Amino acid sequence: MKKVTKLSQIAEIIERIKNQKKIDLKEVEKLKHQLDEEEKISRNYLQITQKGIFAKNIKRALKWNKKVIDLKEELNALMNKKSSNFIP
Repeated sequence: MKKVTKLSQIAEIIERIKNQKKIDLKEVEKLKHQLDEEEKISRNYLQITQKGIFAKNIKRALKWNKKVIDLKEELNALMNKKSSNFIP
């Protein structure tokens, strides 16, 4: 449940950034770092579930991994779209 809450908070921050005219580069880098860490954890958990240790949690692991990847793609698209509006 903790990871779902953290991903929800990150999604809210990304939505808030989308609505800003000027984007703080430090905040974006912080989000990117958080998503990288979440991706590492989610991939490890997915590998563990696929090896059968926690086989009953495969669906949860897949959803978590997909959510992390979707948020990373959304952040990258936002960075590419608004690259000229960054505040150093």
